[in-house]
Amino acid sequence: MLALFGGNPVIKKSPNRYSWYRNFQFDELKHIIIESKLSGFLANTNESHFGGEIVRRFEKAWKNEFESDFALGFNSWTSGLEACIAALKLPPKTEVIVPAWTMSATVAAIVTNNLTPRFTDISLYDFNLDIEQVQSSITHNTSAIIGVDIFGKPCNAEILRMICDAKGLKLVIDAAQTPKAKILDKRSTHFSDVGGYSLNRHKHLQVGEGGVVVTNNPVYSERIALYRNHAEVTNLTEDQTIAVGHNLRMGEIEALLGEFQLLNIERLITDRRFYGNYLVKGLRRINWLILPEPKFYEEHDFYILGMRIDFSQFPVDRDTLIEALAAEGLQGLIGRYAQLHKLKSFRNYPKNSLENTEKLFNQSFLGLYLCGHEYSDSDLDRIIEVFEKIDKYKDSLVIK
Repeated sequence: MLALFGGNPVIKKSPNRYSWYRNFQFDELKHIIIESKLSGFLANTNESHFGGEIVRRFEKAWKNEFESDFALGFNSWTSGLEACIAALKLPPKTEVIVPAWTMSATVAAIVTNNLTPRFTDISLYDFNLDIEQVQSSITHNTSAIIGVDIFGKPCNAEILRMICDAKGLKLVIDAAQTPKAKILDKRSTHFSDVGGYSLNRHKHLQVGEGGVVVTNNPVYSERIALYRNHAEVTNLTEDQTIAVGHNLRMGEIEALLGEFQLLNIERLITDRRFYGNYLVKGLRRINWLILPEPKFYEEHDFYILGMRIDFSQFPVDRDTLIEALAAEGLQGLIGRYAQLHKLKSFRNYPKNSLENTEKLFNQSFLGLYLCGHEYSDSDLDRIIEVFEKIDKYKDSLVIK
């Protein structure tokens, strides 16, 4: 009997919270606090314009790991994304193609830069921008595309790059959820004009709040650095693009924590990839789940295991399914991800057909957040067992 109807749940104990800071050495952190060296930023023309010693050390390490000419730490990736778009100097009011299936900050960064988001549909295959929809969304008023790596799966950045080159557009890659995965042996941000990553509290790498911008363009890098740090030295440069800046700077503690995780990136990503691939393999027996099918030239970091429900095989509504899964002790379930085009602040912006986005939101999407816990093999087996139990008793969920 399902736990929803009084049976015993499959999962009786929560898995351990994931350990982002295993074997962290506290000596330098104590020194930072004791000496009150919490930030090294000053809005002037010397090296302190670029932050403290640890921030600059962290950025150098990030640049090397991500094979980028420039890396700039921010207090959040939201701030970094806003700076990225500002640095491109796009014509005011022009359109930026963006999926509605992403976090609201991706769209807010467009709006706050006096630009117009054009919501474009995604692919059911990988939940990233649908290339055909992108091409049909381009008009004479389009200035840029924002590709979003969703759930740990890189977007088709190499194709977006070709489209942008052919149409004279800029490409921004929001890789907040994909710190390691590559396509064609390159991270998606390699193909962008500007891009970046999140270090928010629930990401693969996390420092509480933080983000990193990457670019290979020295002009954009200079503009982004000005935007991050008040732009008080703008009048000393020939480029007047960033006339007004903000305080979006990364502190020394966050940089130290980020540096530690960067040294441990292989473990941090390999763990999550193992969880995702283990579950995908084990859940293939469930004929009403449509699971990721990574191509041979792609990687997946499994921030979230994104799935779809095949209702021809499972005639039960998603809310009931989630209720039954949760009753069996399964945590981290996600039923609806985003419909940014329906938010009050964004609903009047242009959009193409969003058939897939709407279908996923309203009916068929099912996600499982994988970054928050440290799963043993037996923990993962219990998750698979939950779905197998639901499958066995699915007829009891059908409303007679």
